[in-house]
Amino acid sequence: WKEASRTRALIIVSMLAAFYLAYGLQIFQRFELVTYDYRCMMRGSRPAQPQIVVIEISDDSVAKIGRWPWERNWHASLIKILKKLGAKAVVFDVIFSEQSDPVNDASLAGAIQAAKNVYLAEVVEEIPSLNKSRLLTSLPEFRDNAAGAGHINLAPDEDGVMRRMPLTMNVDGKVIPQLSLAVALDLFGSKAEDIVFKKEEVIIPAREKFLTVPLDAKGNFILNWTGRWDQTFKHYSYIDVISSYAVAQKGQKPLIALEEFKDKICFVGTSASGLFDIRPTPLQPAYPAVGVNLTVLNNLLEEKFIRPFSFFENAMILLFLAFGIYFITSAESYFKNALRTLLLALSYWAVCIALFVYFGWWINLIY
Repeated sequence: WKEASRTRALIIVSMLAAFYLAYGLQIFQRFELVTYDYRCMMRGSRPAQPQIVVIEISDDSVAKIGRWPWERNWHASLIKILKKLGAKAVVFDVIFSEQSDPVNDASLAGAIQAAKNVYLAEVVEEIPSLNKSRLLTSLPEFRDNAAGAGHINLAPDEDGVMRRMPLTMNVDGKVIPQLSLAVALDLFGSKAEDIVFKKEEVIIPAREKFLTVPLDAKGNFILNWTGRWDQTFKHYSYIDVISSYAVAQKGQKPLIALEEFKDKICFVGTSASGLFDIRPTPLQPAYPAVGVNLTVLNNLLEEKFIRPFSFFENAMILLFLAFGIYFITSAESYFKNALRTLLLALSYWAVCIALFVYFGWWINLIY
């Protein structure tokens, strides 16, 4: 009996040592990411926040308007229309970094200034040779008149799948919020400077409360996907919005019920073939990058996040399981010991999946 106890104790020590080395070296990380994807699939889709909609620069819009990029008076018209329809915000997942026709540029700048609810995208570019970063933003006449701006940098995992992204980035000592976070901060009545950074979480003042947002060990935000692109959020075609408004002005019935845009946060982004950055997600192999912005804002507004367990928390769970194996494998029958161990493993998987589905806790399965 003593020899068996020593053997089981040695197994516990070996398990913990192997976990420490494997976890630190990320040896089985890809397998863990696959289990995360399956947990997302098992959870399925859920309703998105109704106030978030997307206006797509889609194939039908390109076919009718012409080759991308379009003249900027189109965007000026869209902003004016959405302002008249009572949209709460217009968020462009587009960077207007280069000058075009001066008349069209002036039209867009004027529309942004008059609307006072337009947000523009930015990109933080790393410069390895100088060991620093720079901010690629829209032209000053657009950026200075916008209600806000934020970065749209993506941070795919090692297998290329979109699961996380930086919620904030730092450029020359200035905190650059993610585009959707910039919108949320205005809705919360806060500023980027008000965000409190802690280990593996950020605290955001939100009106009369504080919103605690969990992060992973590298400070990235875990995207809590609502579902597939065509099954979540309300989608509108760019050209349909403009043509519907024009038809309504003539007293005719529009293709889109224009009152649907009142008090909505309207994201404008590309989804036409060949125009957008296709990214795989746990739920879909091809997903427009603009959907990341919708997802981030949806997570912040509904206050439902994915909380990954830390190294220490996962280690404590494994220690508990190791001692569990120690005590349940005391029978003389090898079959009984194997069966009990299998039941413990299956029970652990079931609990981890349930905690993810109902509470958003990402507990390690593979290790």
